[in-house]
Amino acid sequence: MADFECDTDKLREDGKDIKSLISDYNTQIDNFFRELDHLALNKVWTGTNSDLYRKMVADEKSMYTDFGEGIKAIGQEMIDFADDLDIEVRNNEDEYDD
Repeated sequence: MADFECDTDKLREDGKDIKSLISDYNTQIDNFFRELDHLALNKVWTGTNSDLYRKMVADEKSMYTDFGEGIKAIGQEMIDFADDLDIEVRNNEDEYDD
């Protein structure tokens, strides 16, 4: 029978790290778009070009957010896989110990 080795603690830790990094990423994205919205309010950049640019970039926000959510989901899948694998190993150890 083939052996399968997996460090579930490391896998779980890496999944948590990914989720933490994505949390930071989401904060940066939110800050960027908030600052962009304030450009017109603060009269830092005004006119047709600024409005057009703000609208174009705001329309793309969902793309950045979706990317972050996709990566966050991968981190969660890693955690879930590690948990499921630990349970499976424990169940098999109990079965073979009998």
